[in-house]
Amino acid sequence: MENFKQTVKDWLRSKGRKVDWLAEQLGVSRKTVYSWLSVERPIPKGHRNYIEKLIKEEQNNETSHNVPTQVVLEFSPEQYAVVKAEAERRGLTVEEWAREVLQSLANVTVRVRA
Repeated sequence: MENFKQTVKDWLRSKGRKVDWLAEQLGVSRKTVYSWLSVERPIPKGHRNYIEKLIKEEQNNETSHNVPTQVVLEFSPEQYAVVKAEAERRGLTVEEWAREVLQSLANVTVRVRA
């Protein structure tokens, strides 16, 4: 139990969040959260489960947003000719065309099953 309390404290600190924020998320008072995180009272199971969910969701969001800042596209000469022709048809450079295509895919989620 004490390890979980420390995990919550560390998580709040790492995210720059205060106990007030967590209290608001849980629909309880700041004083209640302070008493849970001290040795006074255990965190009720339902609230503990919700805190675990918040931490897990945030971790999932962090891992899904690890996007490279640079993308390198390699084309064969034949592929490049096709891409260049399409870009020119749209009045764009190849780089501008590639940016537009990649941005249009930004809301697509691709998952590979293990």
